[in-house]
Amino acid sequence: GHDLAGYVIRVGPMEAGQILLDGEPILTTFPSSQTLEGVGSLSYTSDGDLVDEAQSHLEKHVLHVSLNSGVLIQVMRWSNHINVRISMQKTSPWTGADGLCGNFNREVSDDTEASIIARNAAAVPESECLFDHQGSFKPAPAHSLAECKRDPERYNTAVKLCNTANPALKQGCIFDVCFAGKRYAQQIGLSG
Repeated sequence: GHDLAGYVIRVGPMEAGQILLDGEPILTTFPSSQTLEGVGSLSYTSDGDLVDEAQSHLEKHVLHVSLNSGVLIQVMRWSNHINVRISMQKTSPWTGADGLCGNFNREVSDDTEASIIARNAAAVPESECLFDHQGSFKPAPAHSLAECKRDPERYNTAVKLCNTANPALKQGCIFDVCFAGKRYAQQIGLSG
């Protein structure tokens, strides 16, 4: 999109990924920073607001993309996946902003899945997209622990892998293992 002035930034997980700018590795030391002329700045630090507090005990590796337009993208790099937090200043370039996360009017009631689909906010014009490929919003079926419990083998495996005294972490871990795989228990440090 126009905010990146043609630059392409790709971020992979820690185990098998890199931080690339136009296909070239950047920010190869930790911590480090770099300016993107006319666009903003990049910094790679251990600071940042987590998307998933279950990972708060892990060492953070966060890429901060601070754009002159007022957009801040934080990419949390974990061993085998990334989490992204995007925030914007409420300034004139973002008047009328709308998308999968809402319409930036501080009214939670009109940010439901049905409202977003009704507004056609799931489609981002290519000229405004910050990402290198278009995606469309296809709601996934909601999962629940009750669904996982209907498969006793899967549920009991998740319970065993998510062995922790912290009940707040345990339920989330069980859910993640049931629907995303065993590696999530290891990643958040709840199993060996």
